[in-house]
Amino acid sequence: MGKIIVGVDFSKGSEMAIELAVDIARKFGDVLQFVGVTEGKMPKDELMQEINRRAALNADKLRGVEIEYVVRTGEVADAICDQAKKEKASLVVVGTHDTAGLQKRLLSPDTYSLVTKSQSPVLFVRENFEFHADFKDILVPIDASDVSRQKVPVAARIAVAFGSTVHLLGVNSSSIEDGRKAVKSYTLQSKSYLEKMGVSCTMEVQDVKESVSATVHSYASMVCADLIVMMAECGMSLIRYVAGSDDQRTLVASKVPIITVHPEQLYTFVVK
Repeated sequence: MGKIIVGVDFSKGSEMAIELAVDIARKFGDVLQFVGVTEGKMPKDELMQEINRRAALNADKLRGVEIEYVVRTGEVADAICDQAKKEKASLVVVGTHDTAGLQKRLLSPDTYSLVTKSQSPVLFVRENFEFHADFKDILVPIDASDVSRQKVPVAARIAVAFGSTVHLLGVNSSSIEDGRKAVKSYTLQSKSYLEKMGVSCTMEVQDVKESVSATVHSYASMVCADLIVMMAECGMSLIRYVAGSDDQRTLVASKVPIITVHPEQLYTFVVK
């Protein structure tokens, strides 16, 4: 049995993260741990009381899931990363929103530590995500990097649990022929793996016209994706992938939940 950590700050984004995490925990049989971070603005006992009060109000939604409550102090991203490391969490879920809480920090360089430093995969969910309790369509972008295929087992486990279709998108961001061949080959290999796992999947390869981010999100809209699985590649390269230049808002502004994972995290989230 694994453990899923949810960052709680009582925002709408946080509430959406909780709702999504509850459904994942129920599917996987994992323990759900609510983590509140005071930052010195609220006494720990008051924050714990508020977490318990809100949990009581949502007792019906939480029924059937084992729940734990933890309060930490310090910077939000660091506290959540530390707690995830301590618990060896299989997943961290956080909500993002427009005006306060985690969103404010996720727009700053420090908040990418949730992705670059977390020893667990991180699932970001926007407050206006149209939650329907199922990941029906999962988008997995594949590029020419060696690690790109390594996120496919994560998508496979989710797809097996939720009965999802995985949409593989080969992304050609270079005109170099070797790179284009690698994208097609890696995408075909990923398709073969998913089929062996019994996962329904589709495959397409596209050239990048505007930016990688725009290509990914355009395709996500076309296939009605409600989850995107990405590699958190080598720290800053993730930022270049989702936050370069005019795409700085992509990760936190995405209406589609995004899960990021490092290659070394895959053991926590494989098909069982």
